[in-house]
This record gives sequence, C-alpha cells and structure tokens, in this order.
Amino acid sequence: MDFNPYKVLAVDPSADPDVIAAAYRALSKKFHPDINKTPEAEAKMRDLNRAYDILKDPAQRRQVDADLARSAGSGSYTSRSSSSGYGTRPASTSYGSATSRPRPSASSSSSRNTGPDWSGFSDSLRKSAENIYNNVRNAVDDIKPNPPNDTTLYLLQKRLEDSASGKKIKVQVYYEGPGNRKICNVQASAPNQRGQVTTGEVYLDNAGMFDLTLAVAEAERTLQEATRPIEMHADHDVYFRQAVRGLGKTYIAIEIIKKTRSPEKEALLLIGEKNARTERDGVISTQSLTRLQQIDRIFKTALEAMR
Repeated sequence: MDFNPYKVLAVDPSADPDVIAAAYRALSKKFHPDINKTPEAEAKMRDLNRAYDILKDPAQRRQVDADLARSAGSGSYTSRSSSSGYGTRPASTSYGSATSRPRPSASSSSSRNTGPDWSGFSDSLRKSAENIYNNVRNAVDDIKPNPPNDTTLYLLQKRLEDSASGKKIKVQVYYEGPGNRKICNVQASAPNQRGQVTTGEVYLDNAGMFDLTLAVAEAERTLQEATRPIEMHADHDVYFRQAVRGLGKTYIAIEIIKKTRSPEKEALLLIGEKNARTERDGVISTQSLTRLQQIDRIFKTALEAMR
C-alpha cells in the first residue's frame, strides 16, 4: 500500500493503542512546526497526523491490516484487530458511515432510560484517565510541587470565567523549589448536576504541557470534523479520549462525546488526582468549541512561558 501508517509512526502492526499514542506524541515533539523549523517538518507532521488518525480508528486500522495482508500475498498475516476486541463492526463493513455500527440495546447493562447521566460520564472518564496515568512509561515526579503563594514569582497568570455557567479555569506558570524549575498549575471549578461546585488541579512540567497542547488541538479537530466514534454506549458515543499525566499523581483528561439525543458533539474536561474517589477531588465540565479554543490559546501561551 502507498501509505503505511505503521511505518510512519515506527511501530509494529501488533502495537497496542497506548504504544501508538506514545509514538505519536514522541514524534510530534520532534517534528511539530512550533519546535522544528526545518522545511520538511510540516510535511512530516501531516503524515504523523494522518497515520495516527487512521490507527486510532478501529475500523480504519482493520482496513489497513487487510490491505497489508493482501500486499504481502500470504495468508500468514494475522490482523491484530481480529483478536484484540477493538470495535464491533464486521470486517466487511465499509468505514464510510458511522451509523452502520450497531448501538447497544436499551436492555444492556450500560443503558439508561432517563437520558444521559453526567455522573456516569464522570466515572467513565475518570477511570479511563487513571488507566492512562498508570500506563504512562515516562518517569515523572510523584511528589506534588508546592502550590503558588504570596512570594511566588509568576511567569504567567491567566484566568477564564463563564459567569452564566459558573465554570472557571486558572493557569499559572511559576518558579518552584530550590532549583527554580518552571511549573504550570491548572486549576478549574464547575458546578455538578446537583449545583455543587467541584474543583480540581493539575501540575505540569514542560513535557506534560506540550502533551496537553497536542491533546487539546486534536480534540478541537475531532470536535469540528466528521469522525467515527471509538466507543459506543446506550446514551452517548465517544469520539476522542486523551489524558496527560501531571506531577504529584495529578492528571488532566479530555473527551469528545455526543449524547444520543443531541446532534452536536461536545468536549468534557476532567482535572483530578489518581485514585480520587469523590467529586471533591476532581472536576469535570463540558466545554463548547469556542471555550475549548480559548483554553487552547491559554495552554499554548503557558507552554511558551515554560520554554
């Protein structure tokens, strides 16, 4: 085949999704035009984005595996998706239409007859984010940095508030500790479905901040473009999910979903700590495209301040 996404990302065809995601992030750090100013970086980044978009979609990945098997001209090639349980679409189904995937029936254990349950989404996203946190292979500092105080030297302070919804997000870049390392502290608060204000925060170093800006940019693209869901539930479909591991067992995650009865996709943002078990230890909030773009600009500004 003309375009082999496995070769572009330098991963084996049997690689798990977390390995593919890690390879994409690592190569993005090397070839992203904001960092790499060589003429070929932009074209390389386009190939990386294309390859990752293909391999993160179970149906497209199955098609790639089938194409590679035919190109090899041998029946010995085994599609990894046939034994990994990714997706529910039959192999013969075209991946041009998202509606061809069977939706779980209302009698399934995950169904809800009363409409979307936001607490359920929170639990699902929190569990997924913690799983990603546990699977991150990079060594990070598990000691939570000191929070800003009255004597803190700030490199950046940004705040975004929505008075109508009560959602707030605050981003601070500052020097911390004896070595004066640069830390980004992201704090957020939002009312839950019962009207109670929940809060959460994450601490990020330079590498974590870079991963976060990539994740938000990809979430924006998923929110705007016609893409296939990666998970389907009785009351909502998931189109994108990514978590970034922070310092001191904190993390930030973003998920793009579409509720069954809604025509539009929306973003969910979660900020919390590993093994948090109450809403007091983390916050989850919905974000429109406009607000997500505003958050993206703040995060990119913070990344620049940390360089």
